[in-house]
Amino acid sequence: MLQKLDNPNIDGETLKSTLGLIKEDTIYVSNLPYSCSEKELIELFGDCGKILSIRIPENKQTKQNRGFSFVTFESEKAARKAINYDGHRFYNRKLKVTKAEKKAEIEE
Repeated sequence: MLQKLDNPNIDGETLKSTLGLIKEDTIYVSNLPYSCSEKELIELFGDCGKILSIRIPENKQTKQNRGFSFVTFESEKAARKAINYDGHRFYNRKLKVTKAEKKAEIEE
């Protein structure tokens, strides 16, 4: 049974996350080479856990990838493990790996 919270300072996003209503199973990877493929990301992050999807946005005019991607794992534990790759050298580039924020906030 849900009870009324006495603390009005708790924001909705924190509450949803605490209750497990927001999954944090997706990472944001930036500073990728423009030639990076989905297969290479699977090889890089495959040992973290089962990958459900990889999205590599492309430049609309050139059709070249934009140097970042979103990798969604089967579990939050796998995503947390993948975040440890932050700073990892990949094709002589230092990767930036973080928890993905809401889609609208990143792409706008």
